[in-house]
Amino acid sequence: MRLGIVANYSHKRTPDIVADLLRWCDDRGVGVVVDQELRRRSGERYPAFETVDRISGVDLVAALGGDGTLLAVARRVGDSGIPIFGVNLGGLGFLTSSLPELFPSMEKIACGDYSTEERMVLKVEAWGEDNRKRILHGLNDIVISKGAFSRIIDLTVCVADEEVGKFKADGIIASTPTGSTGYSLSAGGPIIFPTMQVILVTPICPHTLAVRPFVIPDDWPITIDLGGRARDVMLTVDGQVGEPLNVGRQVVISRGGYTIRLVKPFGRTFFSFLQSKLKWVAREEGPADEKRC
Repeated sequence: MRLGIVANYSHKRTPDIVADLLRWCDDRGVGVVVDQELRRRSGERYPAFETVDRISGVDLVAALGGDGTLLAVARRVGDSGIPIFGVNLGGLGFLTSSLPELFPSMEKIACGDYSTEERMVLKVEAWGEDNRKRILHGLNDIVISKGAFSRIIDLTVCVADEEVGKFKADGIIASTPTGSTGYSLSAGGPIIFPTMQVILVTPICPHTLAVRPFVIPDDWPITIDLGGRARDVMLTVDGQVGEPLNVGRQVVISRGGYTIRLVKPFGRTFFSFLQSKLKWVAREEGPADEKRC
């Protein structure tokens, strides 16, 4: 087995956790490829990925940090099909396993005793302020939003060549089911089971209260026209990659041509994650409480 390791060093515990994982790999003869920062910190004992923006040449990647770290790794993995095992070192963490699960999970992964889930990605085609076309992919969401000091945006939204409507809002979110527990949830969108094949569209603070989030089939492209008076409009992918938009050109969002493989947490389900992260189980069960399922 050849393991890729990417770590977020903004967490205080990261150096110790990475050192323990490297020792674990050395003890078991697991080959390791690391990112540039980890290679520097390890005294260049381990080889690094050939390029900064692409992960290749490994059987699996361990992403140590949080959901943001996993999303960044997903863009670097791209269409390679390399599975990602995310470990949460920080806060909420909907996409990652908890730290105590790291080494028990790695023991099973090293033996090939694991399974993965296929998660769809979104593709956005947009024109930047420099009038150059950009094609970007995101595992979580694509967001069009107004700048800090700009007015609300006039949006015309079409789905599969049919106009859905015109409305004013602070922006709009196109989300995968994986990203339904992210920004879209905060903006009032529903939670969608992460392996479903749909696209969630959530307006951000619409001026008309009747405008609500909606869900469409994954093979229906979304075309967004920005009002001609719009200024300082931003495109953001997964909350990490962004740039100003040319408001005179359309933005087209569609399903990407590949999927991301995430290692399924061991002994945890999506609904147990929701219970833990969103506190859906808020009280202690007494002796007389009955299980309903």
